[in-house]
Amino acid sequence: SDGKETATIDAEGVARLTSVVTDKLVILAGENATAGTAALPEGENEVIIETGKVTDDSLVYVTPISSTQNKVLFIKSKESCSSNSQESIVNSQSSGCTPHFVVGFDEPIAADVEFNWWIVEVAKQASTE
Repeated sequence: SDGKETATIDAEGVARLTSVVTDKLVILAGENATAGTAALPEGENEVIIETGKVTDDSLVYVTPISSTQNKVLFIKSKESCSSNSQESIVNSQSSGCTPHFVVGFDEPIAADVEFNWWIVEVAKQASTE
């Protein structure tokens, strides 16, 4: 080893690792989940997924698990309700803004569409200076 730090876990339980190799990744379900399943009802062209896990630095992925009738399901918008700080996200609940993302089609289709969603947070590289 060259003496460089390769892993830490802070008091909040945040682990910082150089690399992760695993057979399985488990995301806890529930109100604050970063992954889930939802449906876009027939005849609608979008659905709002409310979750406090959406931030300015979130990437949101969707995967249809039922037919989309050859139409592209996509993330139409994302609202973090923040001004680039984690504290603003928590405080946004009292301002009436709820963090969310919108999934949909350009035009409605004649079938319910079920999909999985996953939010991945992209962290800025911490300065070592």
